[in-house]
Amino acid sequence: MQQTGYYEIIRHTVGDAGLPFRVILGNVQFNRLHWHDSLEIFCCIHGNVHIKTGHTELSLGEEDLMTIGCGVVHEISEGTPNGLQLIFSVEPSLLRLSPTEEYALSTVGENALPKEHTDIQAVRTSIARMACLLYFPEDRKPPPVFPVFQNTKKPEETSLFKQNDLPEKGGFSDERWYGLHRELYQILLCLSRYKRQAATSARPKKTYERFIQCVELLHQTYDKPISAAFFANKLGFSEPTVYRLFQQHMGVSFNEYLNSVRISAACCLIAESDQSITEIASQCGYNSLSNFYRAFHQLVGCSPREYRQNRNASPWNPEGVPWNQEGVPWNWEGFSGSSMQYDLLRLNRFQHFGELPYSYEELKALAKIT
Repeated sequence: MQQTGYYEIIRHTVGDAGLPFRVILGNVQFNRLHWHDSLEIFCCIHGNVHIKTGHTELSLGEEDLMTIGCGVVHEISEGTPNGLQLIFSVEPSLLRLSPTEEYALSTVGENALPKEHTDIQAVRTSIARMACLLYFPEDRKPPPVFPVFQNTKKPEETSLFKQNDLPEKGGFSDERWYGLHRELYQILLCLSRYKRQAATSARPKKTYERFIQCVELLHQTYDKPISAAFFANKLGFSEPTVYRLFQQHMGVSFNEYLNSVRISAACCLIAESDQSITEIASQCGYNSLSNFYRAFHQLVGCSPREYRQNRNASPWNPEGVPWNQEGVPWNWEGFSGSSMQYDLLRLNRFQHFGELPYSYEELKALAKIT
């Protein structure tokens, strides 16, 4: 079974507030090789997890913290079932970094700080406070669903916060709005003390922006008969440049990544609809059913029919994503990127906070809220 990475398009939007950051509260057991524009701070609260960056693989235990820089390719694996992590990510526009610099705040790896270090504790506490401010505690239920393939709710019903409560701020009260920003800048201040020269050279800005254009266009048009020539014509650079960009930034060919995206979309449709395999293959950009079967088996390790049978065996899918009453998986973290990007994430294994044996009171204690 072939493994490829993917570019994670993150839109840092909670409700309609347009916040340039997000906090995920739950348990990542596996998130395959990927990278994104944002800087990420991974806090392990309970259990253990492995994070691989380049040729380095680090193990995080309870109270460990690790900063993952913008554009750094990484994979999260071997997460303990029913563990708990807080994951903070922030847009690069808020970071005061040159192209050759990075932040190295961490309790693992090179230049690791003790878990009880003042800045480590301050960052951990601030992220926990942001989680408390972002998510409602009532009944320990996850926030509302953001449907992908069907609009089962009106837009105002899917917002994390009620629209009639200060709609200009996405439903945040002033106290909550400014509290979130206070914690954000506390985190950025702590990070600033650990700025250093990056171990590896940054991607050239021009080629990086071209690659972003390619990936976003591919996610929008994967269901059409596209090729590298189509991208070159649409974006205004040569066909060899398209091939080179994917190889340079992803380590895979254009066709390998395109197949990965199409098969990811097919997995969602197979699991969430009663359409025939032939219809799904066509909707995902395959004109040849045999090519679809070959690519599916190569990437998933079984046939489309076997995949559907396994997914229908119980109301919980093998990746650990629960279903809501409308038959759509919980997208509890408020992800609001393209549906294709969500499909890619569906191949990973994640438990939302509502599935885990932890209380809101424990989160408040972590945030030092009395």
